Amino acid sequence: MLDTYHMNIEEEDMESPFITVKDVLEVVHVADSNRQALGRGHIPFNQVFSGIQKTGFDGTVVVECCAPGPNPFEADKGTPSMDWIYKYAE
Repeated sequence: MLDTYHMNIEEEDMESPFITVKDVLEVVHVADSNRQALGRGHIPFNQVFSGIQKTGFDGTVVVECCAPGPNPFEADKGTPSMDWIYKYAE
């Protein structure tokens, strides 16, 4: 499993880990640097999804996000988070 939240802390770039583990990768856990909706932190998701696409990964992608305020539904309905999800879900 690769986890973008932890990759952000430990890796030099967000694409090469996918290539390194492509033969054994089964799950990708996607979370931004602040665990809020995708695009609200500073992870370069273009690199993440480029790595996924270059390896031909077709396994499970789990998206984690926490609501940034009192509304528990804000995180999954916010833009640009859903734009990222829809763009790369195809």
